Amino acid sequence: MTALGQRNNTLLPLFRDNAQDSIKWLDDFKRAVTANQYDNEYKFQIVGGYLQGSPATWFLQETNVNAQQRIIRWASANAGENNTSFTIWFEMKFRTPILISKWHMELERRTQSPGEVVTKYAKAIKKLIK
Repeated sequence: MTALGQRNNTLLPLFRDNAQDSIKWLDDFKRAVTANQYDNEYKFQIVGGYLQGSPATWFLQETNVNAQQRIIRWASANAGENNTSFTIWFEMKFRTPILISKWHMELERRTQSPGEVVTKYAKAIKKLIK
């Protein structure tokens, strides 16, 4: 897809740092690029522009020609391409054990509040499980 033919109806989110929920950001980013009808090649071309700080530095290093495990595509079409996929490496890099532990604790502590409807509580639990 050429840049002139791109739809930009849905704003794309920024990913700033390791404290941010990387999985939620990636899901939000995927949802926005799908709504905008971007193909995988274009997604890979633009994703670096939506990373800031240390994530942006990481992206530049991992897409560099001299990178050991160079990222060259948005997503892998098959298992053999996993080592070159942005989506795979992004999750491995930013879904840290500290965040996983934090999410696990939030899930264990989450209880249904008085007056909270079941659907809202179930939605919150599903979000934490993901």
